[in-house]
Amino acid sequence: MGDQFWTHITVWTYLCLVCIIIVCGSEDNLFEDLGLEVYPDIRKINISQEEYTRMMRIYLDNLKNESKNTESIPDLLTFKSERKSWRRRRLYFPIKQAQSEVTVDSSELRLLAPAIPNTDLLNISIYQILNRRRKRFITEKTVYPSPIEPKWWDFDLTSATSSWMSGERNLGIEIDCLGCGQDFHPLEASINALVLPKNHQRSKRGIERTDCRSNDPKRKCCRHKLQVDFKKLKLGEMDSIIQPKTYEAGYCRGRCPLNYNYATNHSRIQSIVHRMNKTVPRVCCAPSKLTHLEILRVDPHDYTKLHVEKWDNMVVLECACS
Repeated sequence: MGDQFWTHITVWTYLCLVCIIIVCGSEDNLFEDLGLEVYPDIRKINISQEEYTRMMRIYLDNLKNESKNTESIPDLLTFKSERKSWRRRRLYFPIKQAQSEVTVDSSELRLLAPAIPNTDLLNISIYQILNRRRKRFITEKTVYPSPIEPKWWDFDLTSATSSWMSGERNLGIEIDCLGCGQDFHPLEASINALVLPKNHQRSKRGIERTDCRSNDPKRKCCRHKLQVDFKKLKLGEMDSIIQPKTYEAGYCRGRCPLNYNYATNHSRIQSIVHRMNKTVPRVCCAPSKLTHLEILRVDPHDYTKLHVEKWDNMVVLECACS
């Protein structure tokens, strides 16, 4: 009985190790395929507001240069904090009614925290102040302070910024930091909002030609929508991506009946041969045209810098039977 028990434990341990190796190996292969040999340690990332602004503008300019519809590319608005109450860790940002003519695509709060010794990580919660007695929870995040130098932290503030730009009363935010101590307060704070004009239309980048139509009962090969959220992929490299947070990747699915949307002459011949010889596989719905995705991410060799790069074949534009 004892020998069988230890045999089972040994086999189970071996299988677990094999699974870990397979998962880690597949993640490494993904990074290599994307041209990412290394990715930064998120605990060491420390991007200044100046670097953030400079590189974000370069990234947005690149998008505008490539887009046929520049109105679909957001502009960057930055709001510096005005001290509200350090006693209660409250900050106010002068977002005025003039900004109500835009919609918020995304918004980040960036705080410069002082050096905090003897602490590896902290839990920060952000609240939107509604009135004297009420506040609304916005987000929480685990951050990694530095014991020797000030460190920049960022938080998603899209919902609060959107409400202020929609005309809701702006009373600022409150920061709750467990373990920070009574004397903690940010050295600097900014809100960086990516905004679009109201009633704008997103650029479809020419994908409407093979996008699926709701009135097609036969469900033939076409392009389906696929929204990818990098954070939800739960891969280490994705934590270093500043923009885009999400993107429309698209995917191909559907039937490939005879004489329908062949990618090549070879596909046409293969489809004909398949009808006579079932050992030859039928053609399948697959991407026939892809394009790159512009990425703004942390420099893997310098955790204080950002850089812009192109990831090839990230967006499906068209589908065909291949």
